[in-house]
Amino acid sequence: DAEYDSLTREIVDELSPELQNHILDSSYRFRHIAKKLKRTVGRSARVLGKHANRGRFRPIAVELTFGPGGQVPGLAFTLADGTRMELAGRIDRLDAATDEQGQTYLRVIDYKSGSSKLTPLDVYYGIKLQLLTYLHVAEKFAADLGLTGAKAAGTLYFRIYDPLQTTEQPLPTNVAEAMGLEAYRMQGVLLNDPVAIDLMDTGLRGRSILIPVTINANGTPRKSDNIWSAEELERMRQHLEDMFVAAGNEIIAGNIAIAPYRLNKETACRFCPYTAVCQFDALLPENNYRWLRQLSREEVMLQLEQAPGGEED
Repeated sequence: DAEYDSLTREIVDELSPELQNHILDSSYRFRHIAKKLKRTVGRSARVLGKHANRGRFRPIAVELTFGPGGQVPGLAFTLADGTRMELAGRIDRLDAATDEQGQTYLRVIDYKSGSSKLTPLDVYYGIKLQLLTYLHVAEKFAADLGLTGAKAAGTLYFRIYDPLQTTEQPLPTNVAEAMGLEAYRMQGVLLNDPVAIDLMDTGLRGRSILIPVTINANGTPRKSDNIWSAEELERMRQHLEDMFVAAGNEIIAGNIAIAPYRLNKETACRFCPYTAVCQFDALLPENNYRWLRQLSREEVMLQLEQAPGGEED
């Protein structure tokens, strides 16, 4: 733990001057923020170290760029008018692990400062495409990283924060450590493959405190929004490509209608930084939400199963 703390302090001290002209050293308040940042990064690093100790996945790339000028190619599509559209982005962290039979698995980790999760409905409606896109790119172009035949195992959010934990009485060290790991339990999507899951949390029985999965008594993962079969993952990836093509066609057609989605109580306006630009107001008769219907996991997968295939370059 001391080594983790020392390394993270050194890194924060090294990078702090690059943030807005030494802003973290400009006042007592900002120096306090820098101190909290060191504690948060240090604690998160220790948790990631425990993840590594309990599994066999190891980072093979960080800040991996894809697309034009990137380290690996990006997804490319031909739109309705013949325009070529290419996606570009950056993957925070790409891990790999190899099983006893020589099969290599890939796992994407995306760092977040807030709480995040991913459900089939999020992807189906195009509300959250980033995390699955990273996994899709990683597997599709694994050969460019020297990992020909590598298989997608999962894509997860890791929250970087300093959670406050409260208890009614002092806890044994092992219980306190488990609570600490539970607070950092990653969210996202995992392949329904016991081998791949075991590579992430070796010897797991019951509920994992590292990744979003529970193992049944017979050794299989319990069904949930977080566990997708290989067929479901493939259909979702095809749907992902179809949505990119549809979005590209809308852009080329000049469609800039002010029509944010609404799903139950959630809307696209909640964290939108462009509210002052579009000035959407639900009280105005000309402003209307695009209402999305709530679907179960089974309904989403059935819709994808019945959808026609798309086309990619």
